[in-house]
Amino acid sequence: MLSILNAHPQITCVDETEFPSPYPFPSAQRLAINKIARHYLCFKMLEHSHKLDFLKRFYPNSKILWPIRNPHSTISSMLNLVNSQGDWIDRCVITEIERLKPFFGKELENWHLSELSKVELAGIYWLYKNQYPILLKSHGFDVLEFQYEELIQNQKETLAKITNFLEIEWSDDLLNFYQKILGNLWQEVRGLTNQLIQLELAIYREN
Repeated sequence: MLSILNAHPQITCVDETEFPSPYPFPSAQRLAINKIARHYLCFKMLEHSHKLDFLKRFYPNSKILWPIRNPHSTISSMLNLVNSQGDWIDRCVITEIERLKPFFGKELENWHLSELSKVELAGIYWLYKNQYPILLKSHGFDVLEFQYEELIQNQKETLAKITNFLEIEWSDDLLNFYQKILGNLWQEVRGLTNQLIQLELAIYREN
């Protein structure tokens, strides 16, 4: 979703890894550049979505897109997000469930988490996390919920709903987002190639 929106000429997207924890707040420089360029700033905030008061204070007029993915596909992705510390469930699910407790504490206390399997823990996380739009709306946010599968199967219609919700003009770049990604990748590859050529020339001169 972030890659698709980033292709729109009026939108600049920031992944949550680009701004420092624990607060979901891009740098003043990034905000200033966006304001000058008249761009909308979009950032992925999944890890910070539990900080409702903070978000309302600093982003009072923001609009929130909330894609909901089939739980089976979601859990499969969690299991496939593997690094040296294990998959996503091993690394993150308990922490994420703990973040849900201020909002669903009594219900979550009824689950004996230590006795549950990885898949069951992931299912609980999916179930309660996708109730967040109710909390966001209660804090005054505009929220558009949509099915991730709809975005895949009916891309243009779903993106039209999204642009209408965001109150921005339609752009065909949204449908051709992969071209922008490939273009950026080509620029990176070309830059690395030029650096390697310069390095080879320097080595050649030294020898």
